[in-house]
Amino acid sequence: MSVGVQTPAQRSARLVLNKFPRQLIFQNKGEDDSSPKTPIVRQPMQYRSRPNDRSSLGEQRALFDGKPRGRAASGLQISLPKTPTILVADDSDDTRQMLQVLLMAKGYRVLEARDGEQAVEIVQQEGPGLVLLDLKLPRLSGLGVIRLLRNDLKLADLALVVISGYDHQIDAVRIAGGDDYLVKPIDFDRLDEILNHYLPVMRNAASA
Repeated sequence: MSVGVQTPAQRSARLVLNKFPRQLIFQNKGEDDSSPKTPIVRQPMQYRSRPNDRSSLGEQRALFDGKPRGRAASGLQISLPKTPTILVADDSDDTRQMLQVLLMAKGYRVLEARDGEQAVEIVQQEGPGLVLLDLKLPRLSGLGVIRLLRNDLKLADLALVVISGYDHQIDAVRIAGGDDYLVKPIDFDRLDEILNHYLPVMRNAASA
């Protein structure tokens, strides 16, 4: 037989190999090369997920076993935005309810206090971003609350806004450490200006 001339059986075998170039294996491995070989087609493995990003195999494994690997194991914590919180301190149930409905509709979390001492306790426990308070509060007046928060608790960044039916104590509020003053009946446009200045919903949520 001339070198390079294939028999019909060899040509048939090559056609089979060309048809299954990557999926063909042989049984009877280790036997003599002249022994007949039986082609077996191996089906490709089916994966539950085939990530396109090959940069981190550890992250790909996490898709299967749920264990943090790769960058997830670095301890990086993702903080969710916090809802800006306002404390309403007023001894009038109607005023608190009205402000609660109004502020919640604007996207704020609202806390309530019936007297000055309760207002101070809630500030210490909850850490609101703004306090709306009446001057004539039971147990501790509005001015007393402002002085205690500013001088004793050193809360210089907490926005304190007085809501009162009288405007003759504006200077006293400013001296005590109050930030702003609203006269009843409440001007809601003015209230919106105060909220947007001291505790805007969108900016606070974006920076939390």
